[in-house]
Amino acid sequence: GSFAAIFVEGGRRIADLFTLQLAWRGRIVIRLATVSVALLYAPFIVLTLPGIDYLLLKLRTTGYDQAGRLHLQLSLKDMKAKWIKETTERKSLKKKAAQRVGNVKSRIADKVSRRSTMV
Repeated sequence: GSFAAIFVEGGRRIADLFTLQLAWRGRIVIRLATVSVALLYAPFIVLTLPGIDYLLLKLRTTGYDQAGRLHLQLSLKDMKAKWIKETTERKSLKKKAAQRVGNVKSRIADKVSRRSTMV
């Protein structure tokens, strides 16, 4: 009985060593895969630096306007120029509309005065 017990105990130890060895091999494979992926990603780390993406790839940031159309994102200088242009256009359109309303009012007043003088 003692030989069988030693044999079984030795078999367990060998099995334990075998599973431990497989576990280490699995860990090594996972570690190598992780390192490989990290090394493959290394050239793209350069693109995370600010300004490099525009220099290398000529990328410009984009955004959506209120109507949902895609446009290039403007710099602060361009935004200010656009704001000034739009406000002057709005003011000129308001003036034109007021002039037209004034012209219509004066025409109506002229027609009313002609009718009153004709009667």
